[in-house]
Amino acid sequence: MKQLPHVLRLREYESAAIEPRWDVEKKTVPPSVVAELERLQADQRMEFMAISRRKIQAQNFVGVVGVGSHAIEILPKTDEADHATRSRLVEMMSVAGMLPHLDSGISSLSASTPCLLDAFMQAYIRQLTVEWRRGRISNYCPVERNRSCLRGKLQFHDHLRRNRLRPERFFTRADEFQTDVLPSQLLKAALEVCRRFGTSETTRRAAATLLPEFDDVSSHTFADGEPDTVVSDRRIARFDPLLTLAKLFLKGCVPDRPGAASTYSLLFDMNTVFERYVGNLLQRVCSPPLRAQLQVSFRSLVTSEGKPKFRLRPDIAVRRGRRIECLIDTKWKRLDLHQTHQGVRQSDIYQAYAYAREYDCPAVILLYPRFDQLPAHVASYRLRTTGALQPEIRICTVDVSAAPRDVAKQLECLLEAVCGQTHPAAVGGRL
Repeated sequence: MKQLPHVLRLREYESAAIEPRWDVEKKTVPPSVVAELERLQADQRMEFMAISRRKIQAQNFVGVVGVGSHAIEILPKTDEADHATRSRLVEMMSVAGMLPHLDSGISSLSASTPCLLDAFMQAYIRQLTVEWRRGRISNYCPVERNRSCLRGKLQFHDHLRRNRLRPERFFTRADEFQTDVLPSQLLKAALEVCRRFGTSETTRRAAATLLPEFDDVSSHTFADGEPDTVVSDRRIARFDPLLTLAKLFLKGCVPDRPGAASTYSLLFDMNTVFERYVGNLLQRVCSPPLRAQLQVSFRSLVTSEGKPKFRLRPDIAVRRGRRIECLIDTKWKRLDLHQTHQGVRQSDIYQAYAYAREYDCPAVILLYPRFDQLPAHVASYRLRTTGALQPEIRICTVDVSAAPRDVAKQLECLLEAVCGQTHPAAVGGRL
């Protein structure tokens, strides 16, 4: 897929120079775009770019940022080509439960569209077209109206004020079957976002073609947080994935400022993506008596005046009944066998030690993505303790370029190796 001249593609922690002209080949951005990026980061309270005097540098957020007619796509720093990385990222987010399942297939579109944002938007438009033409959303809504017959509940005060000289009229409040309801307004608002911010002409044209079918739906301006108040029910369950994606689109909108370029973002923290991806796969591969727990109850390292301080909360706990077999903390970071301690931070080892001590756990795994032909098992450390239990810290990796089913097999092998070396029931920690 040829790169569009207005879409700059960066990998995590890759830089673009600040120069007078926008150039996707030389990876340069003008100061006007940088100024809008700074405003967007302040509005969203998210540092997805490190901005200095001479360059901008992508951080660990992936997705798309739009500034006026320009867009910056940020992809994970993997060893794969752009289209393969984009497809794998969508698969990871789907497994992680961060994307709804659409029949139109975001993953398949991500390999053929010029930008990740277009894959999301084209999948949304395709499925919305099918579902909307299959049958629109409608519901009974209370409507106050001056009617020619007595229907519903008479609004006595308004009835007297309006119909004192019109005995044939009745001002009532009654339920009417309407298509102009809030879920439809949300779908239309997201379609407007696609028409306005799609990075390719194909996406914008597809959105513009579908919009006339929403002419009888009001254009509602959603306030910050308002899309989350839109709820579904069993009658419109087939629209649930579309409503979820619509909410995602609207969260990226930033109110326009006079004289400023329109800005938009659809970004995901790779730390969160990796953690949820691994956690959900572990839940699938764990079979009784083992089970993976993602919401681990927190402990505190110390107390001050009777109050807990410095919370400890591992990402994942693998339990056998009430006993903890191992704790897993995911780290979205590239390891390097040529660096001291393979690039593992001392602070991460200290954290793993605190987990093992406070949760009385025989094994803690620091799990990293596998790049540059790293081994599955990088290193092991045994903690020196005075008790009978000497916990082990393992540095392990999983190949995120592999398909989810293959990553699940890697995690299954990891659990078999670690949980096969666990201690008797008496020494396991409890949550």
